[in-house]
Amino acid sequence: MKTGFLIVTFLVSLQLFSQKAVSKNVSTVTDNISFFDNSDFTLEYFLVNGEIENLVLNHPTGTGFFSPPSLNFAPYTVTNELEADELGAFCNGGNAFYEYTDTYLKLITGARTLAGACSVALDQENRFFNIVQARDINTGVALEILYEITADQTGFWFWTDENDKLFFTKATLGVENINLEKLVKIFPNPTSNYLNIKSSTVAITKISIFDPQGKKVLIKTDNLDNINVSNLNRGIYFIKLETSQSTLTKKIILH
Repeated sequence: MKTGFLIVTFLVSLQLFSQKAVSKNVSTVTDNISFFDNSDFTLEYFLVNGEIENLVLNHPTGTGFFSPPSLNFAPYTVTNELEADELGAFCNGGNAFYEYTDTYLKLITGARTLAGACSVALDQENRFFNIVQARDINTGVALEILYEITADQTGFWFWTDENDKLFFTKATLGVENINLEKLVKIFPNPTSNYLNIKSSTVAITKISIFDPQGKKVLIKTDNLDNINVSNLNRGIYFIKLETSQSTLTKKIILH
């Protein structure tokens, strides 16, 4: 009798533990998917073996420039699916439909359309599609596309190969953000020693600078009109300006 009681107790405890684990996982997925919910993202750069590879946006015929690749997501939380119905890449377009989890997406269906005015295949464009519509080259089976959201929720990395990642920034579409971009000047950019922040009509309360991996490397809450960046390594960074009502994130270059 005692043995039977112990077995029942163990099974009940195991069931409760499993329920907690599932609930925790669902909560995490929901938290992550809210980040993607009906948001626009723009590709900023490739991260190849830990080094930034800037986008090549000049048309191969020398007749103009491409727009940076972009993604727009719409989630279906009941079925744990995520749709990218507007998938633009340099001169081509497409779409994708994913199964999502808290750590990766997996392609269900996807299509790519060739724009008539651009028949030249680009290396970066092919690599872009190879990641966002990832399938095994031999079997055609969909691969897990890993993602990682930045700590400040302003962007995310997307990859199937640790050595070749895409980094997207989240578009700021609010009226306050649009106004802030018009009201604030950040110069010189590129710079080597100092950044000047000029704003005559809005009060900036905090400035943060992040490296390409999303690590915060500088934070200031006073004397915000002049930022000393001479101690940072040369390269691309992102500066985030905060006011009481909005934020603005811009790319800066240290040379």
